[in-house]
Amino acid sequence: MKKIILVLLIGFVVQLGNSQSVGIRAGLNYSKFNGPVIASANEKYSFASGFHFGINYNQLMTDKSYLRFEILYTQIGSKYNYNGPGYYYIRYSGGNFYEYGNMKMNLDISNAYLSLPITYHYQVTKKIELHAGVYGGILVAPRGSGTLDFDSYDEPNRIFITQSLDYNYGGDVAGGGTTPTTLFPHIYVGEDVVTLPSFAGAYYQYQEKDGNRFRWFDAGVSVGGSYFFNRGFYGGLRFNYGLVDITRTEGDVSFSTLNEANDNAIHKTTNDKNFGFEVSLGFKF
Repeated sequence: MKKIILVLLIGFVVQLGNSQSVGIRAGLNYSKFNGPVIASANEKYSFASGFHFGINYNQLMTDKSYLRFEILYTQIGSKYNYNGPGYYYIRYSGGNFYEYGNMKMNLDISNAYLSLPITYHYQVTKKIELHAGVYGGILVAPRGSGTLDFDSYDEPNRIFITQSLDYNYGGDVAGGGTTPTTLFPHIYVGEDVVTLPSFAGAYYQYQEKDGNRFRWFDAGVSVGGSYFFNRGFYGGLRFNYGLVDITRTEGDVSFSTLNEANDNAIHKTTNDKNFGFEVSLGFKF
């Protein structure tokens, strides 16, 4: 009887080991925001690159299919370009005010998420698998970097600005920026010299901050496939389509126009969603 029980236990462990596996996956992301833009201002979102890496657990369902549960650190975002009418919020001792002019902005947005995909995989041949599923993500590090050029309509020879952009969407405050001790950019307002930060923060143009620009979570659907070079090593391609508006109205403002009634920024009510694809290499143990 003891021998029978021992054989059954060994058989159960072997069968359990054959029905599940673990793995790792890493690679590059190419993503952008899907949202409305102002064509007349050459406003556009385009693909930006990032990376992902993580571990996964695979539970066999049939001899040709299994469920995969993953934990990934992934960088997704977008390039943002704007070249058209805009404004610049000037702060100085004589009083704060908006100056109108032409604004050119080039910005790389890189939002890091802790992503939790769940996908169903089906083995078409010994070499090829197809998969589809859903994912949820928790935003852990929303950042951006780029440049801003502004030329005043009324005072083009005295108010012209070139700034670097160093954005921390989660921690920056209204009017925040940094200036190295050896560099003090400045403009002239009347007879006054106004110094500006060399690096503008994410909310430097805001009179006040009423919350962060990006929501703390994202969710969507995915579809893709993998090619196995051998039993465990594979290359994969996955497309991700976000279903959640990732920007918050309270923290997202228009760069082109102001509210004429009170000269305040206009908060955008548009939906911006993540879209992109992943190119991966992985190993299933």
